[in-house]
Amino acid sequence: MVTIQTEKLEIEQLIKRVEVAENRHDVDAMLEEMIDDPLLHICGVPPVKGQDALRQLYREFFKTFVSTNITSQQIYVASSGEMAWEYGAYVNEFQGPDGRINEAGKYLGIYHKVDGRWKGVAYCITPNGN
Repeated sequence: MVTIQTEKLEIEQLIKRVEVAENRHDVDAMLEEMIDDPLLHICGVPPVKGQDALRQLYREFFKTFVSTNITSQQIYVASSGEMAWEYGAYVNEFQGPDGRINEAGKYLGIYHKVDGRWKGVAYCITPNGN
């Protein structure tokens, strides 16, 4: 039997693990929370598909990235307990040429349960104002 609230808590924990890994600049730990062939859509950038492509993107991203603060706003879990989606907001801090820069935005995440564990399938990330 699927307990939706329990599933939501597990997804919240996944999101927190990703946030912690991102703040450590730990690409491998981030990718552990995703399926083998994840998809990432970022405003103004062609779609990024697969762990190798995401690893390359994040290594470049981490050159100026300082930290993130992710706020999950709503999680929806299918009654089967196998698929879920979630949206929220983030604030990223970057080191710019003239000091620190904050970028606020929003995201949408899609999740699938694989071997009893939630994994990120696809993410759409958009800075505010875009």
